[in-house]
Amino acid sequence: MKKIIYFFIVFIPTILNAQWEFNYFVLKAGANHHLLSPQPEPNNSFFLNTLEGEQRLIPDSAFIPDYVPGFQVGFDFHFDFQNDKAGIVVGAQYLNQGISAKYTSLNNQYHLLQTHRINSLSIPAFVKLGREIFDQQFYIFLGARFNVNFGLQTVEKVDWIAQTKSNYSTEDFFVSNNIGYLIGINFLVFNFEFNFYPQTFLNKEYTYNVGSSNDKFMACPYSTQPDNLMFLQTSLYVPISKWTTSKSYFINNIVRRLK
Repeated sequence: MKKIIYFFIVFIPTILNAQWEFNYFVLKAGANHHLLSPQPEPNNSFFLNTLEGEQRLIPDSAFIPDYVPGFQVGFDFHFDFQNDKAGIVVGAQYLNQGISAKYTSLNNQYHLLQTHRINSLSIPAFVKLGREIFDQQFYIFLGARFNVNFGLQTVEKVDWIAQTKSNYSTEDFFVSNNIGYLIGINFLVFNFEFNFYPQTFLNKEYTYNVGSSNDKFMACPYSTQPDNLMFLQTSLYVPISKWTTSKSYFINNIVRRLK
């Protein structure tokens, strides 16, 4: 919460005191790609019901994280400086992004592939730098995003049952919000953004009973989930401004730059 308060104390006055030349919306839609984030550490309380009853599972050390696709859609509002070399951007986006991990039983007989996808309302804020930013729509940017998480889909695939198990939760399994950092580059209507989250979106303090009502044994399945998550966004980034409506200029720029 302190980070959020500090953000508004510093960021909002900067917007109000700046001198602007171009103010415009940009629509954003594209894909989220899960990159090679670390795998979970062994967890003494991670159990799964198998053909031989409850068994403890440990991460499969040989597993390379699966590619987990996601998507995002939203809009940003751009405040460009008069010199057309820098600007400040704030936005609102819907994010769907996921991570995966593979587990094995201690006797290596049973295996579980688990995928988590979090749904979030994201508020990005960043600065952009370039040369003739508005005319060329070519710039680098860096900043942060604050995510409000409202739903988690967990998909589990096991090798002893053909059917895939899917569960959607609106509480308990994930944290209500998290902060990430971003850096990227924009080229005409093509936007590439790298996101880094220092903390996982799974709730490491979540517990449930794997024993009986009389003899409880509280498991904490996400306590060893890794932090430092990485995602790549690839998007179409379309300005709602005179830059876009001038189609001949727009087309000529794309052809000229791609030659």
